[in-house]
Amino acid sequence: MRPISKFNEPYELINFKSRRPTAKYEDLYQNVRREVKKSLIAEQKFFCCYCEDLINYNTHNPSGEQVITAHIDHFKPQSKYRNITLDYDNLFASCQSTKTCGHKKDDSELNIDLLDLSLFTRFSYEFTGEIKGKDPGAQAAIEILNLNEVNLLTHRKAQIDSSWETFLKIRKSENATIAYFKFLKGDSPVNSSKFVRVPYSNFVYMAIRQNLYKLI
Repeated sequence: MRPISKFNEPYELINFKSRRPTAKYEDLYQNVRREVKKSLIAEQKFFCCYCEDLINYNTHNPSGEQVITAHIDHFKPQSKYRNITLDYDNLFASCQSTKTCGHKKDDSELNIDLLDLSLFTRFSYEFTGEIKGKDPGAQAAIEILNLNEVNLLTHRKAQIDSSWETFLKIRKSENATIAYFKFLKGDSPVNSSKFVRVPYSNFVYMAIRQNLYKLI
């Protein structure tokens, strides 16, 4: 699971809260909600905050309106934490899967912190595509979010296999290997790499890193 570094709170949200200090999330204007969602997606580098699938940002419906394959998820659920429904640090962009992630979590609480830079150390990432928790809280989060759902696991395994083939082709070049690992980690800007950005790339990076000694 990829730790997230928050951007500054969008101006539109700051302005809305200053004008309506007692408002809750359900009162948020659609145009403000749209700007918040865009900010969340950008700070997450176009990945779902939970499963790391790519969030589609470039499609449009027949009317020409932009279609974003994500929803705004309240990490601490609105039903239990009414005083922070507009707290930007509690808002994240989750994919639209109904079987996993934010929609699956619903009103459940997670014993993890998406802003913790050491978050990834609480999990192990297998070449089978499976994710495992290293402590009870991490394992519970996997189960609540259903992060080993069969289709998700299959897609991660396919991406690992593809990325492993790429790694084997470039591993004799130290510079190419370093660049590729930076890309998978998300350390390279979206448009600066010759590699096509892929879903679950941080998961792939961690799986290769954790299992490399077993495979070579």
